[in-house]
Amino acid sequence: MSRFSFKDSPIDAGIVSLLGGLLILYVGARSIIISGSISGISPGEHLALTLGAVWGIVLTASSILVMFGTRWTRIFGAIIVVFSLLSWIGTEGGFTIGFVLCILGGFMAVSWKKRRIGASIPNNPV
Repeated sequence: MSRFSFKDSPIDAGIVSLLGGLLILYVGARSIIISGSISGISPGEHLALTLGAVWGIVLTASSILVMFGTRWTRIFGAIIVVFSLLSWIGTEGGFTIGFVLCILGGFMAVSWKKRRIGASIPNNPV
């Protein structure tokens, strides 16, 4: 059984998108707490705030899964990009910084390629 190593995973893409996802989650959760004390908010606005928090959870979970560098890394990177675009509904992109970090981390994960060890060693040295 082989051991897991972060050397073979896109840890930088995961950390960047994790920071963005946590910002979006913070804004969504904070908005839900604040809106609970305000009586003039419509059910549609409550739904948008709740979706913003849920999308923050999805972004955070996807970012953690990207850090493990599985064969699903590119799919989770695409999920991060899509949900960071959706984060404008309800959380307004998590202070915009969360949106930018998630887009950057998602694109880093989508473009990540697993490093091949020993690929540059020729089979028949002269």
